Amino acid sequence: MQYWVDMKRRIRDSILKYGKSLKKLGSRISPGFDAGDVHAFRTTAKKIKALLHWQKIPKNSPGDSFVKLYHISGDLRNAQLVLINFKESRRQHDGFILWLANYIGQREQEFKEADHKKSFQKLYKKLSKLQVPGSGVKFLRTFFIHTILQLEATVLMPNPTDEELHDLRKNIKDLQYVKQWCKKNWVAGDKATRQISLLHLEKLSDLAGNYNDRRVALSLLTEYLEQEKNEQARKIALPMQKRMERQKANLKTALLKSFSSFCKQVKTFKSATNTS
Repeated sequence: MQYWVDMKRRIRDSILKYGKSLKKLGSRISPGFDAGDVHAFRTTAKKIKALLHWQKIPKNSPGDSFVKLYHISGDLRNAQLVLINFKESRRQHDGFILWLANYIGQREQEFKEADHKKSFQKLYKKLSKLQVPGSGVKFLRTFFIHTILQLEATVLMPNPTDEELHDLRKNIKDLQYVKQWCKKNWVAGDKATRQISLLHLEKLSDLAGNYNDRRVALSLLTEYLEQEKNEQARKIALPMQKRMERQKANLKTALLKSFSSFCKQVKTFKSATNTS
């Protein structure tokens, strides 16, 4: 009995700890909007979401006001990455870079106008009231199997959409962060998922992230081209769009191949779970 009480406390304490970190990071983001702070904010939120998914806690737990803030930070983070990459390439894309800077400025303004204090108060209040069911080894393994089956369903599709591939990225992030949590907080849970390497999960997560970055960059470039009236600027950007489309297609092929290989490798893990 005490074991389950301790497990619930550990999981709940971690969720609340992440909640406190989110509040600090959220207040630190504005007015500087450092890319590292924005990234840390979103990573911390994803760790909370992973624990909530594992524990089967309803999706609306963080609250609407925080979810809106999270989405704004996502748009901001994506555009910041694209701007950094284009500046580092040192190519003549002045029109797109200027458009990106304006886009980022708009997202920053939206973030500033959001009621941070109220959002985080609501978030922490909701997290404090969560009923954490706790988890045994079998429940943990079932969570891993269920998530892997979702990955397989996407990999087996003839031509998964970008939205479906984005869900695949979310699934692998869930596995990564729950595995990290077990490695730090629960020896039995870490041993129960020993067939699934944390390093492998991190590599798959990076690969999915690279594809997502290219997808977002192409989406922003396409939006820019729809608005750009200067023909010279369009002539510069159009070949870049074609090149990015080819790169995206190649990344998609590599992504699906790697995830397919991963799903095949974890068959022994699934078999062991089904027979335990």
